[in-house]
This record gives sequence, C-alpha cells and structure tokens, in this order.
Amino acid sequence: MEMKMTKMTEDRVKNILRFRNSKLKNIHQKMISLYEDANDTDSVLETVALPAQNISGMPGARGEHKDLGNVLISYQNELYRRNAEIREMMWALSQEEQSINRVWACFHVLEEPYYDILRRLYVVGELYQTVEHESGLTHSYFDKKRMEGLQLIIAYYESGESISNLMYKYRSKKKSSKKEKKKMQNSFRQISLEDLMKGDNQ
Repeated sequence: MEMKMTKMTEDRVKNILRFRNSKLKNIHQKMISLYEDANDTDSVLETVALPAQNISGMPGARGEHKDLGNVLISYQNELYRRNAEIREMMWALSQEEQSINRVWACFHVLEEPYYDILRRLYVVGELYQTVEHESGLTHSYFDKKRMEGLQLIIAYYESGESISNLMYKYRSKKKSSKKEKKKMQNSFRQISLEDLMKGDNQ
C-alpha cells in the first residue's frame, strides 16, 4: 500500500528530530506485541470456528446446545472484530514509521547552514544561545535560517518524491562536497608549492 501523507508541522518536525530513535523503538515494540496478539487471535479463531458452525448447524439444536452455539458465534465475531482492529493499529504504526523516516531523510537533504543549525538544536540538543553564538550569525538571521530549515523539511516531505530519491540527492550532495573540498586542498597545495619554488629562485 502507498503511504498516506500525514500533515506535517514545524512542531512535529522538531519532535521527530529530537526523539526519532525512541519513537522508532516504541513503534517496533508495539508492532511485535500486536503481531503476537494477532497470531493468538488467529489461533483461537481456528479453535472456535468449527465447533460454532457445527453446533449452530445441528438440526433441532435447542436449549444448552443452542445457547453454547450462540455464545461461540458471538465470541467468534468479537475475535474477528479484534483481529481487524489489531491490523488497523499495525497499519497506523507502519504509516507513522514511514512518516518519521521520511522527515529524517528530508532533514539529511538540507544544505548548510540549515543542516548544522537544526542538527545541533534538535538532534544533539545543544542550547539555542550556544549554537547561535558559535554560528557567528546575528540573532534575527540565525532564527530566520532555523525557521527556513524547518520549512524546507516540510516542503521536501510534501514534495511526493520517494525517500530513495531524496537520499540519492543527499549522497550526491555529499560526494560533490567532498570533491570540492579535495579540489580546494589540491589548489592550496599547488599554490604553496609554487610559492616555495619562487622562494628558492630568489
């Protein structure tokens, strides 16, 4: 099934960045528990289904036999309802996990200074004043970039692009950044070598 896009807000983005690991752990624990419940319910249904049908289908069933058949059928219907409820809860948890993973992927597509500002504030949990001071930006400009970063995550999230495409862009961005850094380092080495040779010739 396709992921049903849930409404994303700045507060939800911040909450996911802060508590992603604990949220995913909680989802996994609930999924395991519900899966076990579903298996137990399936087992009981298999045990109850045949006797319920046999008793209710007995010709001239009346009195205790009829009452027992009605009880089993009622119990069977309750198990079916419970089973459907469990599967709905598992589906909702699966959707929540996809939503969390999508926000996380969108966060990693951010360019600087957005990525570092949000990482330090919400993922690492550093003090706002510390991150702002060390960024070297003015208070208003820093807060503007923080807000823009959150809005960019929401825009990426709602873009409809798959997580694989978003992460591909992230990996491409990292490779490009590394190449640029290596190119700059090589340029500095070349300049230093030329300066050294000039000094020897003088």
